[in-house]
Amino acid sequence: AEFAGMIEQRFSTFAADVMQQFMTALQRGVKICSFSERNDSVVMWSHYADSHKGFCVEYPLGLLPPTDPRRRALQPVLYSDTLFDITKYLLAAIQGQTFNNLFGVLAASRKSPDWAYEREWRLVHPLGASQPDMNLSMPRPSALFLGARMAADHKDKLREIADSLGIPTLEMQMTPGEFRMEAKRRLRGGTD
Repeated sequence: AEFAGMIEQRFSTFAADVMQQFMTALQRGVKICSFSERNDSVVMWSHYADSHKGFCVEYPLGLLPPTDPRRRALQPVLYSDTLFDITKYLLAAIQGQTFNNLFGVLAASRKSPDWAYEREWRLVHPLGASQPDMNLSMPRPSALFLGARMAADHKDKLREIADSLGIPTLEMQMTPGEFRMEAKRRLRGGTD
């Protein structure tokens, strides 16, 4: 019984090590870009835009044709109380069986329901750990939203760039009487 316990302990340690190596390889091999359906969340502007000092870029991803690889790789995040269980895929890999390596897309597309307010979508590319870092071209932005607390010189510079590219610039502000941000359209040339 003592010997069996030692074997079980060593196997358990080995399995944990293999799982950690596998997870590290998975993280290196899956490229993720996150998008949201919304730009009006006070919390998201606080977390992701340097406490309202950053900016948000809107892309017209819905206008991409269904055959476009970027559109096909764009998946809604699934909000679940349980983590994605990769055990059967890991066992298949260890045993040399054929398996679908897109399980990384499934794993990368899950988050806790606590994050559901984000209404997130993810562009997930399972490139493999051997692939070098790469950039994926995106369509021309359809709008640029400037944070409510962005420094004036940063706003001026971003407006200048957006104007030169023909991209509308909007400033975010608190919605009166609500915990929500709203966009205030800016006319060209810096006039409001």
